Amino acid sequence: MDERGFATVQHVAAVALALVFFTLLANLIVMQYVMGAVTGALDEAVRIGARTEADPVGACRRRIADSIGAVLAGPVAAGIETSCRLDGDLVRAEATGVLSGWLPAVPDVPFRRTAVSPREPFEAP
Repeated sequence: MDERGFATVQHVAAVALALVFFTLLANLIVMQYVMGAVTGALDEAVRIGARTEADPVGACRRRIADSIGAVLAGPVAAGIETSCRLDGDLVRAEATGVLSGWLPAVPDVPFRRTAVSPREPFEAP
């Protein structure tokens, strides 16, 4: 019985499964990175908005756009919707989006992140 080439089939199957595993792992890492980047952008935006007296909502929106634009690009950034608003003495920011799986077996992951900061008191000069 000639068994030449049998190890090659096993090797190819093992390599294929390893590549699928590493692709799934990379997809998970990218999803965590995106959610962390969005959370960081929201936290920074509400802090800036809380310190701005004239237009806190506008400052919050600009900071979110700048922060997300600095670390995310392409379809990932385009699929994220953000908003800022004043809620009494609080500045609130929210981001929602859907992170797509890279393989058909990976489901899309919807996410929603929020950040809140109290407005800082301003004294007249």
